[in-house]
Amino acid sequence: MRIIITEEQYKFIEGIEIEDDGQMKLNLTDKGNQKYIDTSLGKSSKNVKFEARVTTLPQSGVKVISVYKKGSVEDKNITDILKGLKRKSSSYSISDEEYDRFINRSAIFFAKEMNRMKVDSVFCMGSSSSLVRDIAERTVGKVSNISLKFLPDSIKKNIDTLELVIPDEDIERFGSDILGSLRKEVEKAKQRGEFEIKKIQPQYRKFFKGWIEVNSAYIKSIMDKDIILFDDYLTSGATLDEVCLALKAYSPKSITCFTIIKMK
Repeated sequence: MRIIITEEQYKFIEGIEIEDDGQMKLNLTDKGNQKYIDTSLGKSSKNVKFEARVTTLPQSGVKVISVYKKGSVEDKNITDILKGLKRKSSSYSISDEEYDRFINRSAIFFAKEMNRMKVDSVFCMGSSSSLVRDIAERTVGKVSNISLKFLPDSIKKNIDTLELVIPDEDIERFGSDILGSLRKEVEKAKQRGEFEIKKIQPQYRKFFKGWIEVNSAYIKSIMDKDIILFDDYLTSGATLDEVCLALKAYSPKSITCFTIIKMK
């Protein structure tokens, strides 16, 4: 049975409001408000039609669909607000009830978009937070495709296998100083146990290999399949791009990314 999402379910302008005590609250209004952190949830302000925010990743060419966007209020740190949603912030917190409302409202919009698509498998980036997994799971529960496979935490970063791979022609072009600096980045990442590709200058990112690991148990759910990948937020898109390139190595039919918030 196909699930129909009505206009009444998604016609509001929505935002995360921060109360004086740091409590986060999902607020719904038909007019919007400047004090909201994330506004105009996934639709046009002129009518109630759903309009997903779409970005194309530069290397993989994969489409990213985002629901929330960074709002106009500049005195709040959007990254810390996201940490609050993940329950990892010392500044902001969210109750179980409000967290569930946020998960459900976000899933409504993702499900509306997913119901328009052909999807075989849904993947999530591995994370110590349950936010992405909770939204993805709730979304899958709202779509009409009963054969859809939900494969959470099937993709993760693996710093142990991070390496620098530079073709000979580029070694001559960039010179020893740059190469030495890039090698130090690999060493530092392994010492910290953390690597963020977005902190590497764009022209050098293609040389960092092996840090995205796809669970080999799920290869059959990628090959010749239409897949969706959920992640928390989109900034430069560098990490998602690398993940999509890793997935493309297993010849999927198509890849689409869903992110909760578009930061730029």
